[in-house]
Amino acid sequence: MEVDSTFKIPKGKRGLIYDDTLIIADVHLGYESEAEDEGVYLPRVQLKQALRDLYEIVSQHSVNKIVIAGDIKHKFEALTWQERVEIEEFVSTLRGYGIRDIALVRGNHDTFIKKLLSNLNVALIDGLYEVDSSIAVIHGHILPNEDDICKYKYLIMGHEHPVVVIRLGGMSTARFPAFLSIPLDCCETKAIVLPAFGVYQSGNPVSMDRNAYLSPLIKRYGILERARLFISDADITLELPEMRYIKEYITA
Repeated sequence: MEVDSTFKIPKGKRGLIYDDTLIIADVHLGYESEAEDEGVYLPRVQLKQALRDLYEIVSQHSVNKIVIAGDIKHKFEALTWQERVEIEEFVSTLRGYGIRDIALVRGNHDTFIKKLLSNLNVALIDGLYEVDSSIAVIHGHILPNEDDICKYKYLIMGHEHPVVVIRLGGMSTARFPAFLSIPLDCCETKAIVLPAFGVYQSGNPVSMDRNAYLSPLIKRYGILERARLFISDADITLELPEMRYIKEYITA
């Protein structure tokens, strides 16, 4: 499936392909150990599933570079043992898949990570990463200045973990990870929000209310009535109409 005839969504996956570059967001490696610290014991599948999905993408598409739009790791306060081990395995496995370039746009969870990424030859970008003259990647937790926003045709971002919750009738709902393509009211730029790549990141339901979003970019500039949703999960890849036309079918 294509977004604006510019980006491709691999079927059923939570990444965006532009030319030979795959953009993903919010992997949150190490999440299980953080949950254990809080008394919740989860199977350690986040890394395995991420690598399985990435293998399927790169084996079916011509991808040479991966850009992570923030939050490769989960814990705020430190770099945990699980995070270190899993980031090392994540990067080495991607190299084995033939990925020559890996870049991380620092997210709010990406603390205490600079030296590790340097040792792994992974670029760490603070702020904004330019894919080309019309496309840039941010994490989304910090508001860029308007000149930087309006310089690009597209700003690709994470941080929100968007999901769409669809009413099926009665009390029944279905919940799907979703991409959001949102026009901005400050210029002709569009924000494209990626769903979380980590399987345990359950997501924030999309809404017509700007104040329901985490990102200051969407809160200030998002034209949510004209936002489009793209569902991509398991074997489902589906484009929905603009949110103003389906607002009675989606719920937060």
